[in-house]
Amino acid sequence: MRRRSTRIVATISPMTVRRILGIEPDQPLGPPQTADALNALSEAGVDVFRLNLSFRDDRFIEQVLAWFRDEEGGRAAGAALLGDLQGPKLRLGDFKASRETSGPASTEASRREDQARLERGQEFLLYFRPDPGAGVSLSTAGNERMGTVLLNDEFYESFGECVRRGLKDGPVEISVGDGNTLLVVDERADVRTTHVASRVEIGGMVGSRKGVMPRRISIDVPSIITDKDREDLRFLLRRGGRHVSFVALSFVKRPSDVLRLRGEIDNYSTYRSMVGRRVRELGAGGKRARSLRTTLLPAIVAKIETREAVEPDAFESILDLSDAVMVARGDLALQMDPDRVPWEQKRIIRTCRMRGKPVITATQMLHSMQHNPRPTRSEVNDVFNAALDGTDATMLSGETANGRYPVESVQTMAAVLRRAEEFWHSGRSDLVAEWADVRRSLKKIVDGASVRLAERQSEVKKGLGASSKRLASLADRLYEGKREKTRRQTTTDMVCMSAWAMISSPEVVAIVAVTASGRTARMMARFRPDVPVFAVTHDDENRRKLLLSFGILPVEVDVASAAEEEIYDVALKALAERGWLEKAEAPAETRELVVFVSGSPIGDPGTTNQLRLVSLSDAGYRLREIAQPETFGRV
Repeated sequence: MRRRSTRIVATISPMTVRRILGIEPDQPLGPPQTADALNALSEAGVDVFRLNLSFRDDRFIEQVLAWFRDEEGGRAAGAALLGDLQGPKLRLGDFKASRETSGPASTEASRREDQARLERGQEFLLYFRPDPGAGVSLSTAGNERMGTVLLNDEFYESFGECVRRGLKDGPVEISVGDGNTLLVVDERADVRTTHVASRVEIGGMVGSRKGVMPRRISIDVPSIITDKDREDLRFLLRRGGRHVSFVALSFVKRPSDVLRLRGEIDNYSTYRSMVGRRVRELGAGGKRARSLRTTLLPAIVAKIETREAVEPDAFESILDLSDAVMVARGDLALQMDPDRVPWEQKRIIRTCRMRGKPVITATQMLHSMQHNPRPTRSEVNDVFNAALDGTDATMLSGETANGRYPVESVQTMAAVLRRAEEFWHSGRSDLVAEWADVRRSLKKIVDGASVRLAERQSEVKKGLGASSKRLASLADRLYEGKREKTRRQTTTDMVCMSAWAMISSPEVVAIVAVTASGRTARMMARFRPDVPVFAVTHDDENRRKLLLSFGILPVEVDVASAAEEEIYDVALKALAERGWLEKAEAPAETRELVVFVSGSPIGDPGTTNQLRLVSLSDAGYRLREIAQPETFGRV
């Protein structure tokens, strides 16, 4: 079976473990049960496990982290961990149980949460401030007539002003939950200092703590990183340490939002001390030590789910300061016309691919598998087309977090992705045309980078205000690093494109990228080669981050201590130890070549400048079939 290159991100929770192992809700979960469930998901095909910190469970998180520590040499070696911060989430408050949710005939969903039924055409009051005269406080439970609008468990007092501004451009639509319930506020509506009177346009059952998303208007929040996010982040970094590979930031609107998260991580002294100890453990000094500190920090995933973030200039700038991107289509579709979302998905994926930044396609990919053992045909098409778009990863949310068939969902997604990749490679017949298209895209990125970076650096610093000297200094450091990478971009592109051209020969069976930061491997993966791309890197933290990138098979090797002529033998030996190569007992009938992409001096970041063809046959190895993709589309 063809090796799958598109990664799978799966959301996990205590319910995941209970579903997989058949454990009843009243039975406690222990580390062995959690480990068994994670092993099952890993075997099914999960590459990155996602913790949704909106529903933080400290005991469960500790058990997940224990699995990563205890299974470092086993199943966990092939997995990474992503912590997803809640962000400034607007939600309804609690509701009283409606008449329909009580009694023996109620459904499982109705028993799980209190709900109210909203009928089309009725008035529904949204309180965003306390109103003693009406008896509304933070603890007031909503009903069929009213509900409270909360921002992270406090009244969202700016809600009324946001609606007033939006009314200047016409009626304001407000989606509830997944958008199945819709409220409308028009110019005739009563917008008071305490509440907004809406009209129910699409009725249905609404439950406690369901999301509230006004469409086509900006939502003003005091900070993109809430007190809860800050506490969750520090808990995860303190407990997880180097096993936390990614941190996702929700509701990003501008590049300064990403910068603020970098500042939070950089300013957390406990974690900074741990990184310093790790650098000393790895024996790094000078330029390599500075690079290593960057690779040891968790990578930041910017979630693109606001209409502000998809604007081309804003998105390009957000991408400059992010390590990866998630196309969070659910909230994005609630903020703009749904027919625009596929367009934005394809544009974002293409841009990320050319920039060498991993991109995750998320939300409701196999949604029906929360309740059914098989997906719908449209869901299969959705996953298939996301792979054809060139996404690095697809994500499962409710399917694995609380669905009935978590393992089956992963297996289904893995099978669809493999099939999509086979189709893509089988139709890849015109390498010359693709080469020209990629070359134009890369030239556009390099030519526009110097102007874009200078403008964005100035705008970001201006937006921080005079009081944020520490963040301004961090911005200068980050943008200077971006400019330095851009100066070297052309050389890296030439080397990687040349390696890509070489795989048109049937003798070339693999590419090995020797990389200090992981960047060379990601730049190579942009071309979606149909041979394995092995990444040889110097630390386990960097190795795990590469598990989010399309098709990269990373291995940790101490390349910095090896002489330049030794690195090829050292790398091949490491690949053999991992089981990707095997000893050739007899000479191969056809020659097998590996393209090495590296820099000189070895181990220094940003020095990708050389190619070397190495014969596996002469070295006494052959590529194992398990890692050998089928040769579709060779030119």
